[in-house]
Amino acid sequence: MSVPCRGAKFDVHVAGAANMSGGLVFLLHGAGFTGMSWAPLVDHLKQLCCCVAPDLRAHGGTTTADDTDLAASTLVSDALELLNALLQQHGTLPPLRSTAQPQQHQPPVRVLLVGHSLGGAIAVRMAAHERTPQQRSDADTYCIGGVVCIDVAEGTALASLPHMAAVIASMPQSFATIDDAIAWHLKSGSIRSAAAARVTVPSRLVLASCEREGEGEGGGVYKWRTDLACTERFWEGWFMGLSSAFINLRIPKLLIVAGMDRLDTELTVGQIQGKFQLKLVYGAGHSVHEDQPQQVASHVLAFARHFGILNVGSPQAEQDELRAKLERARNLGKPPSGSGGGS
Repeated sequence: MSVPCRGAKFDVHVAGAANMSGGLVFLLHGAGFTGMSWAPLVDHLKQLCCCVAPDLRAHGGTTTADDTDLAASTLVSDALELLNALLQQHGTLPPLRSTAQPQQHQPPVRVLLVGHSLGGAIAVRMAAHERTPQQRSDADTYCIGGVVCIDVAEGTALASLPHMAAVIASMPQSFATIDDAIAWHLKSGSIRSAAAARVTVPSRLVLASCEREGEGEGGGVYKWRTDLACTERFWEGWFMGLSSAFINLRIPKLLIVAGMDRLDTELTVGQIQGKFQLKLVYGAGHSVHEDQPQQVASHVLAFARHFGILNVGSPQAEQDELRAKLERARNLGKPPSGSGGGS
């Protein structure tokens, strides 16, 4: 759906319970990705809580008056105001909050921020704006209960920046078909799950007209929606000071990475000191949540339960529900009780 905010129209993907009874998971994608990159993970979360994944400025279907402004402060302001707008009941927005009682009497919705790469940097800075319980008012629509960062660390991100321009330059500038784009993502290791790639890759591309006749589907080629090379001047600002900001957040924190080599010195020390939870997901690349969505979902839900961030029940309740579903599936092909076969 399209959500007006800050003079822009943000494309927002919403799935799961609309009444906020389980809480809200606000998912922020990385640079060059879109909100659809969360689809494989959301499949494992949406039965328990509401999941909201916007396309950031200059990404996906979002349109703004200035798509060239990708400064960290701008992206954080976008996300904070968009989250607040989504929880208001006005205009054409769906009522994400319960309508059982007047809005002014409702407690703020508990929100879990989940961010990948750049999205993780935005999530941390959003959480740094969170008010203390003493500072909150009845007008607040939400409170941030925790932060999950996926495969992002200041030191490793900054160390990779000198090489990023060459990496981007080596990427194909266009594809003849969507299938070609999916094949490239899998071959390059950008995504390791073919099932995930089929869902997430198409939203990163846009069909553009082609001067040479016969190229692409219908005479066009698929190009990247987001020109990452044009974002280079913002890269350092996205990640500078991130590790310290993450460690010093006063709310529960979880870092999910594909290997210990992703951690910088500050995060390594912080993890040893117990400043945050750390989970490793082996067999994944940078797109951890796309490569291993079930594992990531399990870690996110366990974290949310442990700290009471979301009302998502217990693992036993999930197992009981799964058994019930399997039993119903087994019974689908069985004849009704008492029916006999004729001869």
